[in-house]
Parts: sequence; structure tokens; C-alpha cells
Amino acid sequence: MKYFTIKSISPNDFQTLTRMDKEIFPLKSQQTVFSITSNKQNTICYVAHALLTNRTCSLNPIGYINVLFTDFECEILSFGVAKNHRGYGVGKALIALTLKTLAGINCQSVFLEVRKSNQPARALYSKFGFKKTGVRSRYYSDNQEDAILMSLHDFENFEYLTFLQSTLDKLCFYNTGTDSKPANSIL
Repeated sequence: MKYFTIKSISPNDFQTLTRMDKEIFPLKSQQTVFSITSNKQNTICYVAHALLTNRTCSLNPIGYINVLFTDFECEILSFGVAKNHRGYGVGKALIALTLKTLAGINCQSVFLEVRKSNQPARALYSKFGFKKTGVRSRYYSDNQEDAILMSLHDFENFEYLTFLQSTLDKLCFYNTGTDSKPANSIL
């Protein structure tokens, strides 16, 4: 059963996302400023909302992903799922939709940084084919923790895109805002 939906960010999401970002990342030195990043043409910001019934979704976001892209490269700037909604595929679906969108705009490489201690996030990224490419020693200013650098390259092949689509179809409804109504959208 699908219990959440994903859509592009809207101004109605900013306040709740800012609060959620602080709850998920209390040690983060700079919080994500959703109102600024969502207005840039070279960003993608998707938000997950829980479904209340099969036709309506909650007003409060339960997860998000914020991405900056250039010609052929992209960086995942921030990504999080509310603690009480973890383990239901929200993060998996957010990453799948983002990578599907990036493949559609000819992105060839995706980069990210993740705390060394964040094993669940590192495992999730690995499931999508991200590989460890380096370490930034003492990167996080709050506790001097290392950042693990991870990247994904050349993911536009048919088999990988089929994997992304299958993941999305199993987990959620989505509307990226680029189509009027995707086939599995309820919005």
C-alpha cells in the first residue's frame, strides 16, 4: 500500500520543512533555507507528504531532498525524513525520483557528503549505487566529524532507470511538476 506522495516543493512547505530540518539535524551548523533554494532554476527540491486517505495528503511534509545541478553534475545538498516516518521507503522514493529526474536532464554524476556516523544514510546511498570516493577530515564544525564523500556516475542506462521506476511505482504517488499529471499521480 502506498502511504505517501511526493511533489515539488511549494511555499506552503517552507515553515514545516525548516522545523523538520532542525529536528533531523540538530547539530547542523547551517539549516537549509528552503525559500531560497527552491526559487533557483538549477535546483530540485522534492517533498514527501503522508496520505491521509487515498485522495488527500497531509499538510505537513514528512521528508525532503534538495539538489543543486549544473550541466552534467549534481550535488545532493540536503536530504531527510522525519524520524517517525523512517523505514517506510520515504527516503528511498525521494532518491529514486530525484535520480530519475536527473537522468532525464542528462546529469551524468551525482555527489554528496554524509556524516561518517550516519550508517543508515550511507547504506541507502549504497543501495542506489553510490560509491565512497573520499573523506573530508573533521568536516562538520559542530563535532569535527569526518564527511564521507560518495558519488554515482553514468546511471542513465535502461536497467538502472527501470530499477528507479519500479522503486517509485511500489512506494508512492508522485508529481514532479514537470508533467501535468504523471500516470501514478493522485494530485
